[in-house]
This record gives sequence, structure tokens and C-alpha cells, in this order.
Amino acid sequence: MRVSLFAVTSLFLVACGVFGSSDDSSNPTETPPTGLSDADKAAANARLAVGGPAADGIFVSSSKGDDTATGAMDNPVKSLARALALAKEQGTRVIACAEDFRESLTLLDGVSMFGSYNCNQSPWKEGKKRTRVLAPTSPAVTARELSLTTRLDAFEILAPDLDGTPATDQVGTSIALDVRGSRGLIVSQSVLRAGSGAPGSDGTEGRVNTITGSYNGVNATDEQQRFCNSFCFFLPVPGPVGGVANCTIGPSGGPGGQGGDCLLWQNGQPQVTAYNLVHDGRPLLNTSETAKGGNRSIDGDREGPWRRGPGWNGKAGEDGKDGSNGTASLTANGFLRGSGTAGDTGKPGQGGGGGGGTEGFYKAEADGDGMGPASRPPALGKNEQTATGGSGGAGGCAGQPGTAATGGGASIGALLIQSVVTLESTRIESAAGGRGGKGNLGTAGTDGGKGGRGTNRGENNPNRGYLSTIVTGAGGDGGAGGTGGASGHGAPGPSIALAYSTQPTMTDVELVPGAAGAGQPELRRVVAGPMGAKVLPAVVGESKAQYVIQL
Repeated sequence: MRVSLFAVTSLFLVACGVFGSSDDSSNPTETPPTGLSDADKAAANARLAVGGPAADGIFVSSSKGDDTATGAMDNPVKSLARALALAKEQGTRVIACAEDFRESLTLLDGVSMFGSYNCNQSPWKEGKKRTRVLAPTSPAVTARELSLTTRLDAFEILAPDLDGTPATDQVGTSIALDVRGSRGLIVSQSVLRAGSGAPGSDGTEGRVNTITGSYNGVNATDEQQRFCNSFCFFLPVPGPVGGVANCTIGPSGGPGGQGGDCLLWQNGQPQVTAYNLVHDGRPLLNTSETAKGGNRSIDGDREGPWRRGPGWNGKAGEDGKDGSNGTASLTANGFLRGSGTAGDTGKPGQGGGGGGGTEGFYKAEADGDGMGPASRPPALGKNEQTATGGSGGAGGCAGQPGTAATGGGASIGALLIQSVVTLESTRIESAAGGRGGKGNLGTAGTDGGKGGRGTNRGENNPNRGYLSTIVTGAGGDGGAGGTGGASGHGAPGPSIALAYSTQPTMTDVELVPGAAGAGQPELRRVVAGPMGAKVLPAVVGESKAQYVIQL
């Protein structure tokens, strides 16, 4: 089960009197631990006074040794790994010169290691400096499934700094001592120091979408005026087609609706059936891609046939679902960095509906000898008026999400999972946690196309007592594309001196946590709508002396 690092209250234990790596004072005295073999008790007793002779064991010196050697005091091996292997074979312990060893170690069950010996004299005697392990990889020292008493005495363990390369799921956390599934490990008179955690990687900003093509609606065919001769035989005028968009990324917005047709007169009759004219704007019923077209206005029965409403504006596309910030955790599998999750792509906008068109009528003359538009077609030599509706604009293109940021690595002095460990006269330090990567808010969608204009033309007709005015509908605007979803920040890596699932036995132990990994600030963008702002919350790191792992 994963547990957020922010969900557990830390426990602090800081004791004084433990020296650092540069301390040249004598090692403190101690009572030989219980549970050791007689030989290891003798080796521990020999350490009670500085200058005590080394017990028997496999001797190791990075400056004087050779890994083909026997491991005797006068013929030491060169590496700690080789010394451990020989000591395991021979059922003895490792006696290490107080030098630097540039290697990472895996402890072997029942093989104790004693450091700080001065190998420039014969016989080797305990000195004032610890044996240093400068590990090139993390963990610096690993213990797995130990069941016998195993002692690590007078060592300074330094895990590497990892702040130069971004963290991955496998690499990026610096741990000085990593113990799992073990019993009987005793760490005494030592320093465990983790390096800095690796930083997370910033997310990539979403791509900016663009809208191309004939995405605006077309204006109404305005005030068609025809001179009526003979039988007034005129062809109908269809409404203009709606806007069509192309998007550089992803699907296009919905097309705009076609404007309503206008009706001319032919041989004395309006030819609705003959030409399958549609005065209302298209579509007659809205769809998911295109809003409803304009229909007849309800503002007076007599004016109704020559007044048509505008098309409906298209709805904006839905914003993409936001991702979330990462949350780091410590589990039975160790530290798991907290990478953010990516947002989803926004949805394209809905196209605007087409505006309604009108039937035709002829202009009444001032002397009153003309006929009204509802009674019959225009007489010979009279002008006829009509107009289409404007067509709708296309929907806008969708905004794009970026990629999520990744979490930083941790810095952990000692990580003890399902293990029983004893810590004595030891200082445990962590360095800075890794910076959390920066997320992003996603890019905005484009605006939709503008609807085409309708028309508003005509004049008073005092003979008929009403306004002979043509009003055709404008096309609706296309809805904007939805904004891409936010992609989360990565969690900063924590700095923890000691993390454990079973509390170790501790005597004279100093826990020194480093700085929390750097976080990321809140990101905010003002947006239209009731929310008013799009927000990606801030992330902050943590620094703890102790952390209890809940398994």
C-alpha cells in the first residue's frame, strides 16, 4: 500500500555527542554487544581503547592491497567486496584500513566489518579516523535477508550526489544504507550520509493549435431586387454554406449551418414545393456538431413571414480533464517518486447555426396602387425583395495538454524496511531532496468562426398599415475549442535522515535531515466562465528526521 509522504507525522530524535567525518577525537567506549561470536566480541573489546590491536580477519587496504592476495595483515586485499567474500568463505570478519574505498557494498550474512585501522604500522592498530566508503552508486551499502548478527563498525558511508541527471523510476534516490528483510544488523560508531536526490524533469508545454480554412460564415445574400416582367419567372436563391475549419492538431470543430433560402415568385405563386426551399436556417434540429438554425420570429403574425431569427451560437468545446500533481511515497518496495499525470485534450467547438431566410414581397408604391406581399405576386414592372440568412461559423479547434512533470528523487540516510536493526553512537544524515518538475496548464483552444451577417432592409407601407421590412437571421458564431487539461507538477523528493517500518533500537544517535526538495509554485490563468481561473496547485517538499513507513 502506498502512503503519501505528507500523510504521516514525523518523529524527531536528535542526540548530541556524535562526531562528524572530520572528527579526530578518540572513538567513544562501548559495552560489547550481545549476540556476537566470541571472535567478534574479542574484536569489539579490542576497540575499547584507541590503539588496540586488530583481531584476526581478512585485512583490506585500498592503497596497499591486491585482490589476488590472501587477506592476511601483511598481504591485504584491495577491495571491501573481495574482503567480504573471503571472510564469508572463512567464517571470519573484515578488518579495514582507515582509507577511502570507492565502491558500493552488499553486506553478507554474519560477516562483520571493523574499520578505522591504521595500516601504516605493524601490527595494524585502531586509529582515530573511520574507514570511508565513497560509493559511486546508490544505495551505498545494501543489506538483504540477514539473519545472523552482522556488525558495521567505525565506517563513514557516503552515497553519491545525484543532482546532475534527472531522476527515473530506477535511479535518482540517494541512500547511504538500505536494509530489507533483515535481523541482527548492528551499526556502531559510524556516519551514514546520503547524497542529494536527482531532480524531476519539467513537463513539455502543450502545442498551440491553429484554425485554418473558410471557417467564418458567409453574409446573407442581401435584398435581392428583381424587376418583374412577363410571368415573373425567377430562380430561387439558396442560403450560403456554413464555415468549415481545419485544425493543425486533432479533429476540426463542427461545421457552420447553412443559411436559410429565400423565396422568389414564379408565375404568380410562391414555389416552396417546387424548389424544396427551406426558409429556416440549417440545421432545423441542432446536432452535437452544429447548433440549431434560426427560424421565424414571433413578433407579429403579419410581419412574421418576412422576419427570420438568427442561428444559435455554437457551444464551446469542453475543456480537457486536468491531470494531477505527483505524490511521493515510501512502501515495502522503497521510495517511489511522485510524477504528475497529464491532462486530456480539449474538445472542438460546435458550429453555429445558419440564420433564417425570407419569402419575397414587392415594394409598395407611395401612391397606393401596389399590392401587399401577402395578397399576390408583384404586378408587372414592380420590384421584388427577398434575402437569404447568413451562414454559421465553424467551431474552434481544441486546446492541447502538455506532458506531465516527473518527481524528484529522495535523499535518505538509512532506509530500514521490515528489518530489526540496532544503531549505536552513529550519525545519520540526508542531503537535499530532488527538485520536483514543473507542470503546465495546457494551451487554449482557438475561437470559432464568426457567423455571416443577416439583413434588415425595407420601408414603411402606409397603405397596408404595417412595415414591409425584410429581416433575415445572422449565422451563429462557432463555439471556441476547449482548453487542454493541466498536466501536474512532479513531487519534490523528500530529505529523510531515517525511514523505517520497524523502529530500530537507538543509543546515542544523531539524525540530521537536509533540505526538502524544491517545489513548484501555483500556476494560474484567468479564463471565461463561472470558475474565473484555471489553477494548478503548488507542490512543496519535506524534510524529516524520522519517517515511519506504513506497510
